[in-house]
Amino acid sequence: VFGAALLSDEKTSAVKAVVAPCWLLEEFVVTTECSQCNAFQTRSWSSCRPTGYVERVNCTRSNRDEYKRS
Repeated sequence: VFGAALLSDEKTSAVKAVVAPCWLLEEFVVTTECSQCNAFQTRSWSSCRPTGYVERVNCTRSNRDEYKRS
């Protein structure tokens, strides 16, 4: 009971940091040309939602692979 009282008093809020895609901040190379998203990708990837198409890019400085809406 004591532990439950402590937990109810604690107010923790998880703040998810918004990280800008690397392709907005640095040079990149397109590794996969524009392709249509499948049904799963359209529902789950934010980069697919606006157009239904994405490109896979590799950011030069950070060497990160990301999807960029086309």
